[in-house]
Amino acid sequence: MLEPDEFASRAAPQVLSRRRRGRAWVVCLGGDLNKRTLPTVREAFDDLLNEAGQHALVVDAKAVQSADSAVIDLLLALQKETTLVVAAPSRPLQHLLATASSPVLSSLSLGEALDLVGT
Repeated sequence: MLEPDEFASRAAPQVLSRRRRGRAWVVCLGGDLNKRTLPTVREAFDDLLNEAGQHALVVDAKAVQSADSAVIDLLLALQKETTLVVAAPSRPLQHLLATASSPVLSSLSLGEALDLVGT
């Protein structure tokens, strides 16, 4: 298994870290998330989900600086694959979540998100 620093150095800058917390994986995203950068982010999530099995996924999104509608598509797809909570979404991501055609579970803090997934 990769340590958080090893994973971050091999993944795109948008994936800042990942770590296990109880039954959940916490993935910290940052920077600009858009149609161009999301394939690398999706690949990181796919690797994690293949490795993780039935674990919940918490996306710490406080460091996301900008995001487009492709992010919602990614989150909705992930939500179909596993238990997903977006923790502390940044203002740009909050706006997208509010306008999504389907709800994406989110929380104000990482601690609250971990409570929601039952860690």
